[in-house]
Amino acid sequence: MTVFVAVALSVLAFVIARLAGRGTVGANGLVGIRTPALRSSDAAWRAGHRAAVPVLAALTIISATAGAAILATTWGMGSDVTNMAGLWVIGLVVAGMVLAAMRADSVAATTDPGTR
Repeated sequence: MTVFVAVALSVLAFVIARLAGRGTVGANGLVGIRTPALRSSDAAWRAGHRAAVPVLAALTIISATAGAAILATTWGMGSDVTNMAGLWVIGLVVAGMVLAAMRADSVAATTDPGTR
């Protein structure tokens, strides 16, 4: 179950970042990467999320691959073993989301101030 949650979170983060990067999801207090730099303007919001998309795409592929490998190697060993191994995937997803947020914030901070 832990593996499925981790993979679902990475897919959800990717989809939200992609929609926000396209401007489909505007700056808000509920979803998206919410740092002061990203919320400073619509242009910064879109640019930051577009910058996060490649990181989150890679994260989704890696977490799905790791999840599949964990399920394949721990099948039949009991849910405790699978869930413990799945914690590594959750750690990977959290680290990837932090990296994506750092990249998004960096790009948003350098967005042309004239567009703010």
